[in-house]
Amino acid sequence: MAAHPVRLGPARPRARRAPQRRLARRETRGDRLPHRRGLAHPGAPAVYAEWPSADPEAPTVLVYGHHDVQPAAREDGWDSEPFAPVVRDGRLYARGAADDKGQVFFHTLGVRAHLAATGRTTPAVHLKLLIEGEEESGSPHFRALVEQHADRLTADSVIVSDTGMWSEDTPTVCTGMRGLAECEIRLYGPDQDIHSGSFGGAVPNPATAAARLVAALHDEHARVAIPGFYDGVVELTDRERELFAELPFDEERWLRTAKSHGTQGEAGYSTLERVWARPTAEVNGIGGGYQGPGSKTIIPSSAMVKLSFRLVAGQDPEHVREAVGDWVPAQLPDGIRHEITFSPATRPCLTPLDHPALRSVVRAMGRAFGTPSASPARAAPDRPPTSRTCSAHRCCSSASPSRPTAGTPPTRRSTWTCS
Repeated sequence: MAAHPVRLGPARPRARRAPQRRLARRETRGDRLPHRRGLAHPGAPAVYAEWPSADPEAPTVLVYGHHDVQPAAREDGWDSEPFAPVVRDGRLYARGAADDKGQVFFHTLGVRAHLAATGRTTPAVHLKLLIEGEEESGSPHFRALVEQHADRLTADSVIVSDTGMWSEDTPTVCTGMRGLAECEIRLYGPDQDIHSGSFGGAVPNPATAAARLVAALHDEHARVAIPGFYDGVVELTDRERELFAELPFDEERWLRTAKSHGTQGEAGYSTLERVWARPTAEVNGIGGGYQGPGSKTIIPSSAMVKLSFRLVAGQDPEHVREAVGDWVPAQLPDGIRHEITFSPATRPCLTPLDHPALRSVVRAMGRAFGTPSASPARAAPDRPPTSRTCSAHRCCSSASPSRPTAGTPPTRRSTWTCS
C-alpha cells in the first residue's frame, strides 16, 4: 500500500518489474511462509508461496490474489496521498487496501491466528498462495503462467481473494462468478458515403441495419433473443432465491449507486438475481455515419456495434460465440456485409452449495462473526483470475446476521471458491 504507483502497460516492461518484485516479496514476508519464490513468465512478476501441512493426507488449498493496483493521483479524488496509508474514522485509506493487498494480508493474519489458536506448527491444509502482478491490466499472461506452473499450482480447492462483503455486519461469501464474452460487429454498405437525396430509399443503410440488429437483441420479456444463448444455463435453486431475498437490499439506494432512474431486465427475476445469476447481453457502443455539428445528408458506408455477454454456470463461451456468429447475418438485409471480432472470453464458475470447501468457509465465517453457520446463495463483481474482464458472481449470506438499516450490494466481489 505504501509504494510508488506502477503503471502497467506494454511499454518498458523491464522498468516496471523491479518495484513490483520488491512489493510482491513483502506480501508474504510478515508470516514467513517457508517456501517463497517468484514464478518466471513473460509478464509482470507473480509471487508464489506454500506451507505444507504436517498431515500428508490434508487437502491442498490455493489462495489467489494480486499485488498490482490501478494508477492513482490526487486529482482522481483522493483526499490524501494514495500511496501513503492514512487511518480516518477507523478505516485505512491507501491504494490497494481494498484491492487487493488488504485481502492478501488478511490471509497471512488468518494463518497466524490459526497456528496460535491450535498450537500447530503447520497449517491444517497444504497452503499455497499465488499473487499475480497483472490483474489490473487484464492478466494477459496469467493463463500461460498457470499452464507453465500447473504441477506446482495443483490444488483441491481455490479461493479467490480479490473480494469484499455485502456490508460490515452482513458476512457473505461468494460461490460463483459470471463469465464474459465480447464482440465488435462492423457493418458495410456502399463503398463510400453516398448522397441520401440521390440514393436514399433504394440501397441498404448500414446505420439502419445496426439499429435493427440492436433492437433484435432482446424479446419483449427482455430475454436475449439469440437462439441457443441459454443452452446449459444452471438455473437458480429455490434455496438460492430465498437467500437472495434475505439480504437487506435497498433498491432505491442501489439505483442511486448505479446513477440510474429505474430498474429493467429479464421478466420473472429480481434485481439481484438479474445482476448475479442470469446471463445478459448489453450494447456497449453503437455508431455510424456523420457525427459532427450540423447535418450531412448521407447514407454512411459503415456502422459499428459493440456487444458484451455476461455468462453464467453451464454456458460455454465458444458455444455463445458460435450462436452470435450465426445470429448476426440472419438479421442483416442483402447488400450489408459484416465482420465480427471476438475478444478473449472468461468462463463462468460456480461452486456447489454442498462442496466441502465451501461448507468449511461458511462455518469459519459464522464463527468469526458470531453468527449461526452461514447459508450459501450467489453475488456480483469485477474480474476473475483468468482473462480479467468484468464479471459478476453469486454470494452466500450468513443466516440471521445483524441487519443494517439500508443495504446495497458491493460494487466489487464477495469471496468465492471454486474447485
